[in-house]
Amino acid sequence: MQRTAPAPTVSVLMPARHAERWVADAVASLIAQSTPGWELELVADDSVDYAAVLAAAGIDDRRIRHHRTDRPASGPAAARNVGLAAARGRFVAPLDADDVFAPTRLERLLPLAARHGVAADRVLVRDRATDRVLGVAPGAERPPSWLSPEAYVGVLTPLTLVLDRALAGEGWDEAVRFGEDTLFNLRVLCASGGAPLDPRPLHEYRVTAGSACHAADATERAEAAYRTCLARLDDDGLGLRGAAARVLARRALEHRRAANRAFARHAAANPGASFQGWALAAPAATAAA
Repeated sequence: MQRTAPAPTVSVLMPARHAERWVADAVASLIAQSTPGWELELVADDSVDYAAVLAAAGIDDRRIRHHRTDRPASGPAAARNVGLAAARGRFVAPLDADDVFAPTRLERLLPLAARHGVAADRVLVRDRATDRVLGVAPGAERPPSWLSPEAYVGVLTPLTLVLDRALAGEGWDEAVRFGEDTLFNLRVLCASGGAPLDPRPLHEYRVTAGSACHAADATERAEAAYRTCLARLDDDGLGLRGAAARVLARRALEHRRAANRAFARHAAANPGASFQGWALAAPAATAAA
């Protein structure tokens, strides 16, 4: 009698676009996890055969499942939603194709998510070109043990959550093409009341020159996205329920727009500067932006 494989505990959602150089590292960080109960929903948002890319890197794992968006360049929100629709785990965890998880990340965060519905950790930011660590966020010397929606408003470094599939709702807003993760996280944190925050940096965010968040036109695209989202808050509420959540969303968007404008001025005088490096090196400046 053939035995059915057990259902995965957590589904990792990985959008991939022009990620041939980095995706093997991201997937290898999953294979190295101290808990085996994961599946990967790898969603190509381009024409690349990522199964072949992984095979060329010596990676062949039955927990990896391959998908595609309806059309190339649909955006990371659309790609994550394809993965979310296919997810079979009770929990979901986003992971970009150019980032990596520490080996114990899922082991440490899944029990917290089981108790609270969602869990978070700190993020180590590394510059890929120089291999230099730019900092850790949230960056307090003694980070809090709880990430409230109000505290999340001031965090400029991308954080990813491990969350119960039910809290994900319909997923990411595909009409938002920049900062869609901010709105998703804020919606989840408002719905859950916040998340326990592991003080260890278990997620490594890699600043990659030319990626969507670090391209030459990133500040212009961010400005347009923030302007559109602020207008939508007054129209459809961006899917956020309740006046308090919408007030927090406005604060988060205005804070990020002010920081984006301040960084644009900095970058004009310092060609090659990265937003994350600037934000982590000058927290006082970003708070006053």
